[in-house]
Amino acid sequence: MIVDGGINDNDAQNNGRVIVTLVPFGSYNITMTTIPAGYNVLGNSTIYTVHNTNLNGTTIFRLTPINYNLKTLPPTVITSAPHLDSTTLNSWSPSGFDAVKINGTVHTSITKVQSLPPIISVGSSNSRLSNAITNQVTVSLKTSFADNTTPTTIMNTLGVPAYSMPKSSNVIAVIPSIVGTTSTSSTNQVVTTPPLNKIIPGQKMIIPVETSVIPQTGGLKQLNVTACANPGQNGCAAYTPSSSNDWFLVKTDNKLPSSKPALPQNDKLTLYVNVTYQHEVSGIGFDWSNSANFKTSPQLTLQLPKNPSGVQVDSNGCPVSDIFLFDPTGNGGAGSWVSNPVTILSATPSSDNTLTCDVIVSAPHFSQFALGGHSTSISSGSTTSTAGPVGSISAGGGVTGVGPSVATTTSNGGGTGPYLKIQDISYDVCDKQIVRIQVATDYNKTDPTVIVRTSISGVVDAKLIPVQPYAQENVNASVRQLVYEASINPKETSFEVVAIETIGTNLFSVGKTVTVTGCNEDLDFTKIELVTQPAQIDLSAPQIFDFKFQVGNGTKQPATVPTTQFIHGNPLLVYAIVNTPTQITLPELRFAVIGSDMQQYHTISMNVVPLQVSNSTYMLSATVPYEMLQAPGVQYWIHVENSAGKKADSDVSTIGVKPSYQINASLQLDVSQNRAAGTTSRPSAYLTINGNPVYGTISLLVDGKTVYVSPGQLFPSGQTQVRLEWKTQPSDALVNHKIYAVANIYDKSFTAQASVITFSSVKTESITQPIDISPINDTAGHAVANPQVLYSSFNNEGTMRYKVTAPDGTCVIGASDQCLVRDSTLDAPGQMKSITIGDQIYRVRYSGINDTLERFSITSVDPIVGTWNVEIDSQSDLTPQMHVMDGVSLKVTYRPVTLPFLSE
Repeated sequence: MIVDGGINDNDAQNNGRVIVTLVPFGSYNITMTTIPAGYNVLGNSTIYTVHNTNLNGTTIFRLTPINYNLKTLPPTVITSAPHLDSTTLNSWSPSGFDAVKINGTVHTSITKVQSLPPIISVGSSNSRLSNAITNQVTVSLKTSFADNTTPTTIMNTLGVPAYSMPKSSNVIAVIPSIVGTTSTSSTNQVVTTPPLNKIIPGQKMIIPVETSVIPQTGGLKQLNVTACANPGQNGCAAYTPSSSNDWFLVKTDNKLPSSKPALPQNDKLTLYVNVTYQHEVSGIGFDWSNSANFKTSPQLTLQLPKNPSGVQVDSNGCPVSDIFLFDPTGNGGAGSWVSNPVTILSATPSSDNTLTCDVIVSAPHFSQFALGGHSTSISSGSTTSTAGPVGSISAGGGVTGVGPSVATTTSNGGGTGPYLKIQDISYDVCDKQIVRIQVATDYNKTDPTVIVRTSISGVVDAKLIPVQPYAQENVNASVRQLVYEASINPKETSFEVVAIETIGTNLFSVGKTVTVTGCNEDLDFTKIELVTQPAQIDLSAPQIFDFKFQVGNGTKQPATVPTTQFIHGNPLLVYAIVNTPTQITLPELRFAVIGSDMQQYHTISMNVVPLQVSNSTYMLSATVPYEMLQAPGVQYWIHVENSAGKKADSDVSTIGVKPSYQINASLQLDVSQNRAAGTTSRPSAYLTINGNPVYGTISLLVDGKTVYVSPGQLFPSGQTQVRLEWKTQPSDALVNHKIYAVANIYDKSFTAQASVITFSSVKTESITQPIDISPINDTAGHAVANPQVLYSSFNNEGTMRYKVTAPDGTCVIGASDQCLVRDSTLDAPGQMKSITIGDQIYRVRYSGINDTLERFSITSVDPIVGTWNVEIDSQSDLTPQMHVMDGVSLKVTYRPVTLPFLSE
């Protein structure tokens, strides 16, 4: 036992640091047994090894204040990763397993006992989950195991020490994966987690696997699992952590074990998956075979090769798949494959590998699974992109295969199921890193579930935003419009949105696939939908207009517009105009302490004065005495009922009430430092409150001018994220902007600042001369934006064609046999062709010479630089046609260099 500042602490100071000297070589379990008053520790144990590669190391246990809101925790390493022992380090050497940590293109050999990657923890409400997933690594071990090798033998052979899990369900644990495979040309794969000292009830765990270690025949890309929140209750089995630790082990292969029967429906196996865990093997630890032991259904992201032999594929080259679960009790105890409990949520091209597709599978519990592709000798049936039962989904949201039967009359044009539409999708992958989805539904008993399927973060649940912009219209509308948000990784190049409506035992879905073409975009699908249904307004219900407030003897202001005003010793006055065809029977002003249950409201009867403009229009007013208003703020709204039995509520407004207690706060600003001019920046401000909750707004100032004020809100103790907005002005020049975030908390303000450079995202160059393409640099020579898209078009009269030549002289597009692209790519998967020049991969989309508007685009994830030649040649003699080239240009699109968020 060593006490900070005690006799065995070598620095003899009570400073939060314990120093121990003269420790013999070996592995030690370090446990923090006493926690400082006022703090929590989420992980208090790890393994430390004294070794000749680790003579003066450090182990860290991070603490959080008791009142800290863990749901907002940014990506954090709470506890240092455990160390390998000397025996395991030797077996992981280049002459043994040749252990390597892999994160994207970064490969780091494990040569020290302290080289294991840690668990990355992130708050369950923090928008940076995708960053945590991207930053987590996979440990690759060059080894393989026979099919009959037991999971326990595999875990013991690998020798990974036990990890201490973060002890809160308010944080998500992003756990490193350990992968055993001889090479990507191998067909089998073994993926394990490290041993975990316990499973935390209600905690979400995500285990990502680097794409580069997945076999070419397919394998596991990500595992998402959340344990039930209350073991021993509501069907969730009681759980006692074991000294043997918990773990997951997933085996994949492109062939079935000899003991398993063939797949139903004459399906051809595309991937076999077997998920095992400690309890299945030993009967101890957490039981993942029981669906009641999951808070939400577990999900597996599986990577499959495009265009597999003998299997039907969709327009993107992705296999049209069915999913089966192995039932060992079926077929008289011999075992059989069943499809009812499992679902394919989506199947779309991988954004990080042009040769593969990602398939998201949801299952009730862990077992053995098989993905089966439809044989090319069997008809696949029809597909649809409208709402229907959820079965096996191909790219784009079409639905095929099995699913619950439906016999419901709908309002979507005469088909079955509810009216369910995705009306609008907007995204910002540069600054805000969110996707916003607007969904319309005529079913009002529950809200649709919306998921965003991505290749990097897997399936992300979209959440209803707190302030719904159509809340008032939805009250009397037959079709409700709901707005959702989800986080998105800035490296995503495409994603799929799926809206799911559950009615009884039936599920209905509709999907949209979006290609990321820039920093942000707003896609309005209502303009292209063939069937639309406008909201029906009940004209017999009261309608509330001109909702305003006034503080004391101040001026009236719109109640729904953000304000920095607050209450301090003055009454609150509220006004509105109401139009109703029948007599008002109940005019009420309702209010409650902000953050409290809105059902526990106070009421004040409003004065009603008829207006002369018509016999159905009235002015309503009410005064709330200061004594009835409580800090830190109030939420208030108007409720009106008429003699026809109809009701209406205004929007809910809020205003701060200054408290008597001291306010202690700090503000940080996170913003991408480089941005295309003319686009919308959405920085995030993080306000930290040390003490009691407060009410306020956050303003964004750019070059001294206020460009945005956030809606007033309650800021609880701890950190709160507020998303801001700035519409940058178009400019052809590099402009350096100074931006400030200001938190307006009653009569106090707190500030944070940052610098942002805006640039022109598109340059237009004449093709009459060779075009030198390079990054856009700032005055210090640092890259601000990289060229990543080349585009050109011209009206082809049938006698000419493009010739495009890369900087090294390679013919990219042209008529010659030496050119990499000669004909149209519009019939190819994704309407493009991937080519490799040197070490760089390009994606080329070309219309071909038969299109009146001949055009091409060339994209790459890496900067497109160097001197490019674009010509328009005669089809007869392939000579340049200068008279045509004079009027044709090449557009170069630049994307900002992503730098770490800046906080000052």
